[in-house]
Amino acid sequence: MVMTAKRATAAPYLLAYLALLALAGVSLVFARAIHWGRWDLVINLTVAVAQAAVVMWFFMHLSEAGFQVRLGLGVGVSLLLTLLFLAVADVATRHVQPPAPHPGPSFGFYER
Repeated sequence: MVMTAKRATAAPYLLAYLALLALAGVSLVFARAIHWGRWDLVINLTVAVAQAAVVMWFFMHLSEAGFQVRLGLGVGVSLLLTLLFLAVADVATRHVQPPAPHPGPSFGFYER
């Protein structure tokens, strides 16, 4: 039985690198030139997630990984999103008490 090795080419790495450069350019344009108010954060976080996905898919070889590795990644991401959601929900539903009124001058024990 003859085993043939997979021949690695530079094309996927070059495409991933170009995709990362393009996404970095999009992030830079939205950070510096185009301001969409509240959507800036959403757009930049989406670009960051896309960059992380490109790095994981190509450079961490997630495309060649088995089902168990992908399942572990999915469980980890879902737990992270659950913790993030719970932290945001805690801050959003927290009731802050108004400050106590300042006590007036005291006419009691310590006055002379």
